[in-house]
Amino acid sequence: MNRYFNYSRRLYQEAHLVSRTFGRQLIIADGMPRSGSTLMYNAIRIALEARSPSVSCGWVGDASRMKAADYNVVKLHFADFLMRWRADLVFYSYRDVRDAMVSAERKFAIAPSVERARKMIRKDMRARKRADHVFSFERLTDDVEGVAAEIIQAVASPIGVAELVGKLPSKSLSSQAEAVDQNTQMHGGHATGVGKGDWRNEIDARVTDAVNREFGWWFELNGYPLS
Repeated sequence: MNRYFNYSRRLYQEAHLVSRTFGRQLIIADGMPRSGSTLMYNAIRIALEARSPSVSCGWVGDASRMKAADYNVVKLHFADFLMRWRADLVFYSYRDVRDAMVSAERKFAIAPSVERARKMIRKDMRARKRADHVFSFERLTDDVEGVAAEIIQAVASPIGVAELVGKLPSKSLSSQAEAVDQNTQMHGGHATGVGKGDWRNEIDARVTDAVNREFGWWFELNGYPLS
């Protein structure tokens, strides 16, 4: 029951945001959970703030409290049809779902499972069909300058790459406050320190074997090893 209530509430908030931003730019920072989407969101936010004084940013759950501006940036995980249809520009981030599940377990105590991987991959494939710019977790963390340059060009911002990167909030900030920072969307324990391939030592082999059998095609498509 709570799941359906929360989903209905989110749809209402999205519809409210869509109506209030009619005739204005709506930019979505979409992403697979635990895929570096917060870093991507902040890069978009900083680039737009350098372009215009009229920028409103926030989490989709706080959409009803966001003030409509010339540029509206909404952070979320797996956009619904309404937001995908309305958005002027969509950025999307993804990650090896096995590592993403390890990060979710560390942060939220959500146990990795085949069903969870199945849902994430299904939503990932749907999200990419609408995304204008797609970034892997590895690129977001290893090629920040390249990501910044692409975002700057996408939103036509006058800011330089070095300046944007220098303004990105550091991981250490996320460990200093428990509450979510409404500007950066970072919070205590936001970064979990999961490295590439940590799933090998942290997920039950029976789960990884089942996930690899069912979704080997997805891992191959994205350049992730099966072992």
